[in-house]
Amino acid sequence: MRQMEQRGFSLVELLFVIAILAILAVVSLRFYRPFLNRRYCQDVEMKVHETMLRAVKDLAETGSATTNATALGVQTGNVTIQIGWDGTEFTVNGTDSLGKCTKGKYVLVESDTQGTWK
Repeated sequence: MRQMEQRGFSLVELLFVIAILAILAVVSLRFYRPFLNRRYCQDVEMKVHETMLRAVKDLAETGSATTNATALGVQTGNVTIQIGWDGTEFTVNGTDSLGKCTKGKYVLVESDTQGTWK
């Protein structure tokens, strides 16, 4: 009797490969989420610093303080920006409007070079 030649993969072999791929996907997502969180938080920091620079520049050029990020030409995207002016210095607050940055609110005062998360 002649044996038939095997072609392809058996169902068990395919299920085994799928199981391994599923495990790899779960492990990779565990490391990918913190990366995304950092990216959303860095976006907030970048937009707050950009807003501060434009607000100070606008004050120097026009002599009046603008407290509207859109009026300053800042494309805020998914970042909510609040600009405060107390007559002597600016305070810019930024939060991720999608809620994906878990650090909270980023606050930058004009006299500081680095903001703080609160």
